[in-house]
Amino acid sequence: MLCVLAGMAWTLAAGTAAFPQAAKKEIRIVKTEHLGALTDWKTEDQTFKGSPQGLAVHGRTAVLMRDGGQLNLIDLKKKKVVAVYKADLARAHCNNAGFGKEKVRGGILPLLYVTECYGQRRCFVLDVRRDSARVVQEIYYEDPSYKGPLDWCVDPDEGFIYAYGGPLAGRFLKKFRLPALADSDADGKVTFTDEDVLETVTFQDVRVPQGSMVRKGLAVIPQGCPPLERNLHFIDMATREKLLVMDLSDFDIEPEGIDRKGNWIYLSFFSKDKEINTNLYRIKVKVR
Repeated sequence: MLCVLAGMAWTLAAGTAAFPQAAKKEIRIVKTEHLGALTDWKTEDQTFKGSPQGLAVHGRTAVLMRDGGQLNLIDLKKKKVVAVYKADLARAHCNNAGFGKEKVRGGILPLLYVTECYGQRRCFVLDVRRDSARVVQEIYYEDPSYKGPLDWCVDPDEGFIYAYGGPLAGRFLKKFRLPALADSDADGKVTFTDEDVLETVTFQDVRVPQGSMVRKGLAVIPQGCPPLERNLHFIDMATREKLLVMDLSDFDIEPEGIDRKGNWIYLSFFSKDKEINTNLYRIKVKVR
């Protein structure tokens, strides 16, 4: 879900301390690549169910989440869908996903953080294996002033997790410390309140929000779906400046999930050219 912002204004929430002057980042697009369509990477006995949503990348492995909780495990190097199965995520929309750094004992991948979006608006923390995924933690944010959908994105290198939501007049990114599994209560839950918020940034005019990503001081916010414009916003979190708005309208119908590996931004797009299809793209960026 997503759209364009002609002049996205970033402001600090009331009560947040003023920021020291920070050197402004510069960013440019080096190149873009179409990696392929998942319908061409799957076997005949694999069936996709649910629209493509969150995308997470770790090494040569990617996980694409689908509406309703289906998980597609992907080998990016071989361009192969390795496994397709349903994770036990109730009726989660799964519109964002990202890997942390912590692993469970015997785990093959870092923990995966998946957005529920609606309902209880949880972040499901999954231990992903080759043929199954189990929920090992649930993260909640109790905000009595906002009852709409909520997105979650992780910055594993800096050790933070962000809640992304809010009304059209004031979307927000709220920053929390990324909890460890050991921080869970007896029911495997972690519940944030306003007292746990480390920082809040608000912005306007994102009419159809999609996934979200904050990594190493750079927020990348996709937005839009037809007939609205589709764009990618690059935001310097230190200066709160919008560095670049990239037009995505020539890529595919609707941008969905987003992740970053090194200098590459990975994006999943919903496509109607075949069955419930997903096109994967990556964008090489230079930040200095």
